[in-house]
Amino acid sequence: MTESESGVRNSRPWSSLATAPEETAGWTNELSQLKLQIRQLNDQSVHGLAEYLMEHPEDLSVLLSAINTTQVNAAACELFDAGSPEQLIKHFWTLILPETLPALLRFIEAIAECREHVRYVLLSQTLNGRILRLEIESTIEYSPERVIESCRVQSVTRNTSMETRQDRLRLIRSLALEASAVGCWQWDIQDDRLICDETIQHLMGTGDSQNPISAFANLSRVHPDDLQRCEPFVTELKSGALQEFQLECRFLDMNNCWRWHQVRGRTFGYTAEGYPTSVIGTLHDIDDTRKPEQLLRLEREVLSMAETVSSFDESMTHLAKGLERIWPGVRCGVNVFDSATGRCRVAAAPSMPQDYVNAVNQYRIGNYPSACGTAVTSRKCCFINDIHTDARVSESSRLYDAWKVRSCWSLPAVIGNGEAVATLCLMFERPCIPRPSEQAALERVGQTISLIIRNDMSEKQRRLLESRIQFREKLESLGTLAGGIAHDFNNLLTVIIGHAELLRNSRHGDSEVIFGASRILDASRLAADLCKQMVTFAGQSENVFEPVDLPRVVSEVCNLLRTSLPQGITLHTSIPGNACLVRGDRSMLSQVIINLITNASESIRGRSGQIQVTLSTFVISSFDRPELYDSAILADGHHACIEVVDTGKGMSVEEQRRLFEPFFTTKDTGKGLGLATVMGIVRRHHGGTAVTSAEGRGSQFRVYIPMIQAPVEQNPVRSGTPTEPQIPELAPKPGKSRVLLVDDDDSVRNSIAMMLRYDGHPVETFARGSDLILFVPQVNPDDILILDHQMPGIKGAELLLQLRQTGINNSVCFLSGYTGELRKQVDVSDSVQILEKPVSFSTLRQTVAELNRCRA
Repeated sequence: MTESESGVRNSRPWSSLATAPEETAGWTNELSQLKLQIRQLNDQSVHGLAEYLMEHPEDLSVLLSAINTTQVNAAACELFDAGSPEQLIKHFWTLILPETLPALLRFIEAIAECREHVRYVLLSQTLNGRILRLEIESTIEYSPERVIESCRVQSVTRNTSMETRQDRLRLIRSLALEASAVGCWQWDIQDDRLICDETIQHLMGTGDSQNPISAFANLSRVHPDDLQRCEPFVTELKSGALQEFQLECRFLDMNNCWRWHQVRGRTFGYTAEGYPTSVIGTLHDIDDTRKPEQLLRLEREVLSMAETVSSFDESMTHLAKGLERIWPGVRCGVNVFDSATGRCRVAAAPSMPQDYVNAVNQYRIGNYPSACGTAVTSRKCCFINDIHTDARVSESSRLYDAWKVRSCWSLPAVIGNGEAVATLCLMFERPCIPRPSEQAALERVGQTISLIIRNDMSEKQRRLLESRIQFREKLESLGTLAGGIAHDFNNLLTVIIGHAELLRNSRHGDSEVIFGASRILDASRLAADLCKQMVTFAGQSENVFEPVDLPRVVSEVCNLLRTSLPQGITLHTSIPGNACLVRGDRSMLSQVIINLITNASESIRGRSGQIQVTLSTFVISSFDRPELYDSAILADGHHACIEVVDTGKGMSVEEQRRLFEPFFTTKDTGKGLGLATVMGIVRRHHGGTAVTSAEGRGSQFRVYIPMIQAPVEQNPVRSGTPTEPQIPELAPKPGKSRVLLVDDDDSVRNSIAMMLRYDGHPVETFARGSDLILFVPQVNPDDILILDHQMPGIKGAELLLQLRQTGINNSVCFLSGYTGELRKQVDVSDSVQILEKPVSFSTLRQTVAELNRCRA
């Protein structure tokens, strides 16, 4: 027995020490915490658990400390020279020797793969210092609540002082056979009885009752394709016509996998009639050399095909068929993944039914757990021994059962940037796992697929690069246009907001005028948010992510859009009264709601219908995840869910597939950027989008945004009630600092000057920065400067620099619609402030007051 762990067939399961023979040492370990620790390491995408633990012994120590020995029997106490079970449990893990590290690593890998039976060898010492070599056979029971390991232990330590020379030679021969994976057997022809040594039983995982090489007595374990070659040998051996033989054939091993073995035999003992009575021989596992050779030839064939005119799918189909020949009973597939959309496409699956191809072609990473999805997201091999017991895919067992798949091996094909773009999938009808040599050979096949994909993509990437350059140039032009429009529109909004605030706070206005002015201000603020989106699109602004009370944002947007919807369309809302706090950009979140409601109204346009907007909370866990359109991977925890449901015409399957593509639209007019903008904003907020629709049945859009835990005051928001900004009563007050205002736009300059004068500030206005420079001799130390940044000639930041050079150190406030650009040029402080256009009266007054206090 080598120091390796392997599955054990037909071992008698036992979950308590009472069921073990009294003379057999044993103990029970609680592994629940160990299983949890291993899962956390796997979630961190640790590549190669054993290799990782070798490099990080501190993590291995944590894992081993998570093993809790709960019970030992009397035989175990006697084996370790312990006076009591309590004494042995207390010192148990201190007795394990460092030389046992490889076996412990392989044992941990077995727990990670949820194996039920494990056999391995440990080196230990007793409490009295004796060295023990222990052969351990474990039965592991997995349940949602606990993981329990029950061990049967046998000491294989030899007393070297009692060994004879013949015993030592026998041991040397045994070790040599064990190292070379060669076993010995003897077949009694007359009694039809086959005797095998421990090596063959270990290779095949069976004992004498179910003999592993029954090719001569029971041919059930020989591959059907090899039976025709085996049967003549049996006949000739019995007749005495054949004295010795050698052949290669495939046997079913302990993991229910077909493996190549070399069988050699020679007749032994004869009857009076000249018929042999026995056959003795050896069984040599040659699968580790034969399969890699076959795979190497297959790789060369596939690469040769890829270099010719063969398409990628043709090359992969040839690869899949070749793998199915090398692994009898396997069904092979190659799946290609698009990282941008999260979608999957079957490139080859020659032996799988059409419903498998249809299901995989509709698959998105994250829709449901699968071996291929796990391999793509973790970028490492995923070997599922049994889909019914492996927690990684147990939720999808029904899908696998429909295709008669019990075990699945998935290997990712990773390209140069570390992105997994395809998977090689091998599916078996019985539980099995690859041996290390098979895994290494398959990983090379995955590298071959990566190479073919890179070569196949090179020409496509060249054409794609050219199209991207053209598209980027178009976007830059569009961004310049958007930035210019936003700048001019911000100036107009500054005038609108300023006069509306003055009108609303007028002492002589009646209630209807005040209410109308408030609605103008609300609409202007939404328009300002739209301008901010345009400036962001142009790359000239920064988004501010801060805590946002989502119910208030949803309520404000719905109240403003309710009256602007086409006739016959009604908007209903269901918004909770308590605060629902998310971290995000308020204007961007408003844009999401606007676009979804606008899209819903377009779907209903031309007839009567309803739009329902609902805000709720959703707790996402590992076992309860929404099916997202964009395949985003949402973190566990509380999420806000914005749901927009309409009674419109719905969407076809093709329309849903292209729903969020930029410039895709089903409208007669429009550019199709609305839903593409929604997806981009949601992704920036680490959220996800779900869509449900059917033709003639309307559509349902759900947006999930992670919530943050922060103390906020509960403030119910009622649907249909306009939000009134609270601006204090304004009255002119004499004695305030003089303001020197520079803005090249006449309407903006006059509007801001009027607001400042209304607040009691003397104001001097200038249309150009050069006019203010000429006015420098008349500038007082207490004067406050308000400078527009985007001006022809001298910009605001350059103007301030020239003023500082003349000795002007007054407080200054910049006005700009491009705050991102301005913040890179100006250091904000108590005496230097920046206001983003459009500017409201209350914000302007508060900023000027702070600058005035700074100079005091």
